[in-house]
Amino acid sequence: MKRSIPTFIVAMLFIAFLLACGSSPSRMESNVMIEETGQYLAPGGSCRLELKEEGDGRLTFLIYKQTETGQDGVGSKPFKANSDWLLCWDSQDRLWSYVPEQDGEYCRYWFIEEGRRGTVRVGKCSWEGVPEAFIERLPGSVKATYKTYLERKQSNRAKPGRFGNG
Repeated sequence: MKRSIPTFIVAMLFIAFLLACGSSPSRMESNVMIEETGQYLAPGGSCRLELKEEGDGRLTFLIYKQTETGQDGVGSKPFKANSDWLLCWDSQDRLWSYVPEQDGEYCRYWFIEEGRRGTVRVGKCSWEGVPEAFIERLPGSVKATYKTYLERKQSNRAKPGRFGNG
């Protein structure tokens, strides 16, 4: 009996190790929409997304990164699970989100970098790197904001320089 207890403990630790390794998400491709709760590793592997349902049925997400001193993260406010929310990684390991009840005419991207973390509300600027699949799924009013951004960017390129060079 005494001999079987250590064997049992070792077996349980081995099973726990296998479960932990098996539960680690694989890297997602950029430009792929996230449509279900779960864990998603950024394309470059720098951070992880956990999208989960809260006790009241609303959803939240947390983006976190393992650092030398622990975990660094940034997360969303709860939102309705049945709203037309959108989530998608870009090629720079930024998570793009659109939550209608929180963002209205805008969307956001979320990031964790060396010494910095946060969210950028995207509207008249900051659309660089937005995934195409994400843009396609945005509602018309937000697509219009993106189109205005592209038109301004194009017109700024077309203007001659301030010093007559162009």
